[in-house]
Amino acid sequence: MSEDKDSARAAPEGDRPQKVPYAGLTGGASAPTARDPPGVAAPIAPREVSALLRYAVETGIDTEGQTVSALQQALTEYEQASAEDSLARHDTMVTRYAALAALTSPVNGRTLLDTQNANRHLFPLFFLTLVLLAVAVGNEILAGLLSGTNAPAGGGLLMLWTLQRHVLSHLSPFVWAGLGACVYLLKKLYDIAQERCFDSARLHGWFLRVILAAILGAVVLYLFDPVPISENGVPLDTKAIAFLVGLGVKVVYGALEKAVETFAEKLNLAAIRRSRAQTSDARTFLTQKATGKATLQDRERARVINELLNELGQQQSAQSER
Repeated sequence: MSEDKDSARAAPEGDRPQKVPYAGLTGGASAPTARDPPGVAAPIAPREVSALLRYAVETGIDTEGQTVSALQQALTEYEQASAEDSLARHDTMVTRYAALAALTSPVNGRTLLDTQNANRHLFPLFFLTLVLLAVAVGNEILAGLLSGTNAPAGGGLLMLWTLQRHVLSHLSPFVWAGLGACVYLLKKLYDIAQERCFDSARLHGWFLRVILAAILGAVVLYLFDPVPISENGVPLDTKAIAFLVGLGVKVVYGALEKAVETFAEKLNLAAIRRSRAQTSDARTFLTQKATGKATLQDRERARVINELLNELGQQQSAQSER
């Protein structure tokens, strides 16, 4: 062992095997271990293998223990292998890791490590939720303090009055709908983390959902009057409706799509499109007949066809104006 260290010190810098840091699948690069294959990035880090082995032993998912024992042996051989043999040992370890991961699916070594660091990965969502909550609660506090009062004469109180009446009150549907989306995402990700299935590599698109919820929450309130809902026995104000829209973005979007389809059926838009297509086909056919060599000899027939083309053009113009 000491001879290998001395030879490594004596070797020129260009002849030494270069380690490529393991670009981990846990959202950031992790330091390479002593037994990573030289010159390549390991697709499975030994710490992921160790985490999955620990989970399998704790849960007893491998009743016979053969898969766990095989993977433990492969991990030990990989860690003790020489630099020349490490790549082959690594392939064996990955194969046996896949066999154990098939038993523990959807839990694997990466999800176990990511679940431990879930709070770090979810910090942007935590921060956005707190910001929206602060804006929503602050708006309610200001609305209660400034309710029933006229515009103050000046000073900081006038600034707060203007902010609440002309800014926050209009942004309230966006804020409450975005807050509803954040609550939905937190609950969804919490359930995933409880099952130890949190995977940071799949944590994408959550901000777009919040934006979509905020827009839908405001659009629904502007398009539909919430008063009939309260009059029919469901005491919901605009903030509650916006929050519920944020919780159920897919449901609300599906309802809007259904409303658009129903509206199109009522207006018979499909029939209008088919009528225009048929008229265009007829016009093309008559144009070809009018310009054909055989029909040009018959002037009377060409004149009649031209009159029909003019009438079709007038009908198309009338339909487009409607």
